[in-house]
Order: sequence, then C-alpha cells, then structure tokens
Amino acid sequence: MATRTISIDEKAYERLSMARMNPRESFSQVIHRMEWGTVDSGTGTDLLRLLEEPSDLSDSVLDELDENQKRDLPPTDPWDA
Repeated sequence: MATRTISIDEKAYERLSMARMNPRESFSQVIHRMEWGTVDSGTGTDLLRLLEEPSDLSDSVLDELDENQKRDLPPTDPWDA
C-alpha cells in the first residue's frame, strides 16, 4: 500500500486522535470513516441553483444587499483599486 507524509497542525492532530475508536486505529482508518458530504463543483449552474431558492434570506437582508450594490461604484481613478 502506498503512503504519503502530510503535515497537520496540533489542533488537527488532536481531533484525529480523539476520533479514534481505539488506540490501534490508524489515522488513515479514521479519515476513511469520516463523512465528508458532497463537494459542489462550483459551476455557474450550481450558483444558479442556489439563487433559485433565496428563501433563507429575509427581506431586510435582501434590501441591505440591494443598497450595498447601489453604493458599490467603480473607483474614479482606475489605478486606485
């Protein structure tokens, strides 16, 4: 079996250690057991699908977003970005 060496910070090491079911379980076994969920592909279609259901946003949040967008003007000096 091929292996790779990785570096993780102390907090990640502690979390992996605590996730072990027993002291003999390897970190690889812990990682294989994890449920990572689905990873979105990050396409425009994914974004449109999210925007079709803005029900999670209240009217006040949507109004604030609209106001901020109106105030978001390009800089007068194009080199001052």
